[in-house]
Order: sequence, then C-alpha cells, then structure tokens
Amino acid sequence: MVGMQLLHHPVCRESVLEVFKPSLHGAILDTTFGAGGHAEALLATGAKYVLGVDRDPRVKSFADSLSDKYPKRFFFAEGNFSDVDRLCHAHLQPRIPICGILFDLGVSSMQIDEPERGFSFGKDGPLDMRMDPTQGESAADLLSKISEGDLIEVLKNNGDVRDAKAVARSILNFRAMVGLQNTTQLKSAIFHGLPRRPYRYAFRTTVQVFQAIRIAVNKELEALGKGLRAGWRILERGGRMVVISYHSGEDRVVKQYFASRRQLGEGRLLFDKPKTPSPSEVRGNSRSRSAKLRAVEKIR
Repeated sequence: MVGMQLLHHPVCRESVLEVFKPSLHGAILDTTFGAGGHAEALLATGAKYVLGVDRDPRVKSFADSLSDKYPKRFFFAEGNFSDVDRLCHAHLQPRIPICGILFDLGVSSMQIDEPERGFSFGKDGPLDMRMDPTQGESAADLLSKISEGDLIEVLKNNGDVRDAKAVARSILNFRAMVGLQNTTQLKSAIFHGLPRRPYRYAFRTTVQVFQAIRIAVNKELEALGKGLRAGWRILERGGRMVVISYHSGEDRVVKQYFASRRQLGEGRLLFDKPKTPSPSEVRGNSRSRSAKLRAVEKIR
C-alpha cells in the first residue's frame, strides 16, 4: 500500500471544493479519509488545516504521506466518524475553529480492489467486509446465525433488493448445504435465488446484496446518525457540512437530519436537490454513478 499513489479520483471533487471555499480559514474534517483524495485536494486549494479520520488501519501509510507533504497542516486520527467530536478534541488544538466537515460514505475503491477484504465479488476472497478488520463480527459471522426474517430486512433496508425474500432464502439454503465463507459462495447463493432475468439484473442485485451486508456488518447507518450529530456539535457557526451518499438508506438519514436542522432554524440547505457527478466523472469512475452530495451551513 505504501507504494500506491496517494492521489486518487475523489467523488464530486469540484463540488466539494466549491462548497468548502468559505471554510478554508479553519479546520476541515475529512471523516472518511480513505486514500486521501479529498483531503489532498482541500490542502492543495488552501485549507489551513485538515484532520483525516478513518477506522481502517490500512490507510495509515496514506496519512503519513500527506503529513510529510503538509506538515503542521494535516493531522490524522484512527477511529469511527461516529466519534468525530472526541477525535477532533484529541488531535486538534482547542482554539482551531471547525469550519467544515466532510462525510464520503460507502466503501473506498482501495478497499473494493483488495480481495482479502471481501467487499466485492469480482475476485474470490473471505467474507469479511469489516472496515476495521481487527474489530467486530465479519460478514461470515453475521451470515452464520442470521434468521431469514432479519436477512430480508437487511436486504430491503440496506440494499433496496427487489427480490429480497427469494435471495434471503437462497442464501440460507446455501449456508445449510455448503456454508458461506467466501465471496464466490455468496455470489453463487444470490444467483441461485434470482428469477430468470437478464444478467445485468443479477449483477446489480449482487452488488446490492453485498452492499446491504457490508452496511449491516459495520453498522453504518447507526454510525452515520451519531456522526452527523457529533459533527454538528463541534461545527462553528457559518461552517458547512457535506455528505456524499451512495444508497437510498444513507441519503434518507442525511436528508432527514439536514431538514431537522433547517426546521429548528439552525441550518441553511445549500441546494434544494443533491448534487450528482457529471457525466464525464461517471465515465472516468463508474463507482461514482450513484453518488448524491448534500450540504448544509450552520447558521446558529
């Protein structure tokens, strides 16, 4: 990983930079640091300070590279963005104002491209899916004991899976017959449970199932709610919060939270509808196609 290029193609890069233009005088928190693309772009365009946060210990080499490039301007904290307020207090000087907070949700390209992480069915790997491989239950652990009813709910709520009942039943039948220990087995279980439809439907459904299970393994929706509340508490008046989501469940949490801040007179939505990647960005990075960017400014 150390040899990999720090800069990658962060989703909605130009929109993120545009929203944070008024916030460059203070600290911007990149709560989903990943390979450092957004943090690098913010520092390169004049952000005074950036604190990167990530629960994946494997991103530390990217953080070290950015620290070397921007000494005393970039800081890194290993942890879950649900604890962003505590991490901020532990790693930034108290008088530095928090003028911007970024959440880029989902899984990074770096994680998807590592078969041993189990996030993708493109290559065979263990059914892990943990953002932090040292903590919590893996996807294999979850699937080894989940009931059919609970699995249906996971597939519906976290993945918008259309044939959730049939897929859940197939996964549990596959578990009973041969077990579920790797991504190839899970992919086979999903395909066996689907009605006869074009391959593109089976492919899309498999993506949705993997996403749904990953979200459940990492308790991502619960962490998102906590992170939004924690971030709002430390955000300065006039500061901005930006969230890039990739799934209707994530986007619903963000939309409702931002609407609640507006209704309380605490926040101002920066756009009526979410920003989405340009056609050229989607052509260059197909994984950005489902991204939605929402932003709010704290007014009191």
